[in-house]
Amino acid sequence: MTMFADDIAALRLQLDARDIEHRSVISGNFLRHPVSNHYQYTAGPMPNADYVSDHALMIGNHAYPIDWSCLDGITSRRSQIETAA
Repeated sequence: MTMFADDIAALRLQLDARDIEHRSVISGNFLRHPVSNHYQYTAGPMPNADYVSDHALMIGNHAYPIDWSCLDGITSRRSQIETAA
């Protein structure tokens, strides 16, 4: 599941405090990754990809239910998370 937050550091702290594992999103702006220096390309501004890089993280499958209320006021997509769960 992908989660977005204006303050990604606060979201990470909340998840860490509840032992909910998370990872950086394996997408976003690939052009910001050092490997892109090995390719020749032309690209303009990528604001949507930058937003994903700066404001998103992934939560994997869990063997136990997660109380999403711990994220009240932190995530910007909580209603979508609840409807998708």
